Amino acid sequence: MVMVGASVFAASVLACVVYISYKAYLFASYLRKVLKTPGPSLVYLIRNSSQIASNGLEQLLHFCWVFNFKAWRITFPRTIFFFSDPDDVAKVLRDRRCDDKSQWYYGEVEDFWGKSIFTENGDQLKRHREALSPGFNEQSLQSYLPTFNEQARVFLQSLRRFKAGSEINMLHEFKYSYTKTVMKTTIQAEGEEYGDSHVVSTLLEDLLKYCYLRSFSPIYYYLRHRFHPKYRDDVIFRDVKFGIRYKDLVLKRKREVERLRHLKNFVPSSVLDHMVVQKTCSKLTDEMLVSEIMAILAASVNTVPETSALSLALLALHPSIQRQVIDEIDSIFGGSSRPATSEDLSRMVHLERVIQETMRLFPASPIIFRDVKSDLCVNGVCIPEGCIAAVVIKALHRNPKCFENPDEFIPDRFLSNNVHGHAYIPFSAGDRSCLGNVYGMILMKIYLSTFFRRYRVLPSKHLRSLTDIEVNCDYTIRLPKGILLQVCPIKEAEDY
Repeated sequence: MVMVGASVFAASVLACVVYISYKAYLFASYLRKVLKTPGPSLVYLIRNSSQIASNGLEQLLHFCWVFNFKAWRITFPRTIFFFSDPDDVAKVLRDRRCDDKSQWYYGEVEDFWGKSIFTENGDQLKRHREALSPGFNEQSLQSYLPTFNEQARVFLQSLRRFKAGSEINMLHEFKYSYTKTVMKTTIQAEGEEYGDSHVVSTLLEDLLKYCYLRSFSPIYYYLRHRFHPKYRDDVIFRDVKFGIRYKDLVLKRKREVERLRHLKNFVPSSVLDHMVVQKTCSKLTDEMLVSEIMAILAASVNTVPETSALSLALLALHPSIQRQVIDEIDSIFGGSSRPATSEDLSRMVHLERVIQETMRLFPASPIIFRDVKSDLCVNGVCIPEGCIAAVVIKALHRNPKCFENPDEFIPDRFLSNNVHGHAYIPFSAGDRSCLGNVYGMILMKIYLSTFFRRYRVLPSKHLRSLTDIEVNCDYTIRLPKGILLQVCPIKEAEDY
């Protein structure tokens, strides 16, 4: 009996040794693959964790320069391979083994807003895109033009409360106005139904920042919220309070359109309207529908105002280019205050290049993360299964291999089509490209063209070069100090 027990014990020990040896072999193989790619040391990452958490984008951009825009990696808190060369990026974004968004990075958003196009993968992503697509096709975008024009006119009128030549934080002005516009063109909600636009935009910004800290810098997140729980509790309370009100608004509008859609005189005028009329919202549960509409609102309010404000800042720093934009707007509208049409928008070629160049220098989503589902080789770089592939879009857009004088503001570089297909991807690329990219471009063109019919911009005393613009990021670009500009009337114009 003792012999049998001893044999069982010996066999158990041997099995444990074999298992541990096998796991050690797999880990050694994993490390050999990972360590072939250069990267900063673990000691450096831990020592600079607070700086990386507060301004990780600049740190990532720095390393892309250090490693000459070739692939590099970090091994903390996850093993992540970073790419900023267009050939590498093309391979990553086209390969089915890494077409899923990283749940480590984006999963926190799902905890707050549920399943949406922002976090879904595979067949669920396809299902959600099909449900949303009627709200972003050409015909639907045409139906939003009256709202865009009306809100742009109201925005212009709001600037009259400032004295001529005053320095105005244009980011705050855009945030307030765009929030109202997006709410109206997504669910036809008016301001009194959802509350103050400043409160809503601030909440959406705080929530993304909160989710980002939880995923990208768990140590910094824990320390901050361990000793400052009031901030955490306040964000969650405001999210729940707004979420309940927003859900009621979405479902109320859905029921209203279902009742009205059979009437001949009913004209759909929001994303939700078109989804209900085309019956694609039936692909989603009510909970999913609310999450999707919330995702559209959050994505728009956290990207379009920043890009618009940055466009004005860059034009303020380059008066000759601003003059070309104003002349183009004058040639289209001739000093009138009429609403912009689709034909007008197609003629705003210089303004469009300005917006494109702004998004090259300051992409709205500076970095994207993808889970690697099985071993992948990207131009000699081996990425083991379970790692994360990251595309640093801001570094990609400033890669001297793709763009001459990459740190300079040169809108006319987009006159040429001699650019690598994956060198400029402000809206991502492939199956995961932004569904609302044309929506955002039309909205910005209408607002900026309306602005330049009456005003021009000059730099503030704190803005003397492009490097004076302070930029941070979480899931989207952040301008912590806003964009302060001097706004001056061009001439006595028609009343808007």
